[in-house]
Amino acid sequence: VAYPAAQAYSDIVSIVLRLTADDLNAIKAFGNVCTNTSNCVVHVLSGGVSDVAGNSVVSTTVAPPTGFVSDTSRPYLSSFAIFDLNAGTVTLDFNEPVNPSSVVFTALTLTNGYTAGADAVTLSAGRVLT
Repeated sequence: VAYPAAQAYSDIVSIVLRLTADDLNAIKAFGNVCTNTSNCVVHVLSGGVSDVAGNSVVSTTVAPPTGFVSDTSRPYLSSFAIFDLNAGTVTLDFNEPVNPSSVVFTALTLTNGYTAGADAVTLSAGRVLT
């Protein structure tokens, strides 16, 4: 951890952690973990952090957070991974977990290009496999 040169370790009582994309996606995938203040609890195990003298934190559970910003970021299609004409499957990758039951097939269109006059097929139905 890098601290600003002007800041001494002894005055740090709050830390801000930047979560990895994988951890954020895992939290979002559960759908019932930290979606609001009533289902957001943090558990810190002994050894999870230490003070400047090297003393390990006491195992602690704290809830709810004093501030909360819910997920309002809309997912987006990040890649069109696999199109398998033999199996009749299309794999779409999104930037965050999505609800498979929310797929509206008629909102998905395949085209032969990016331009306005491209040939296009809007899907009519199907089944989500994963």
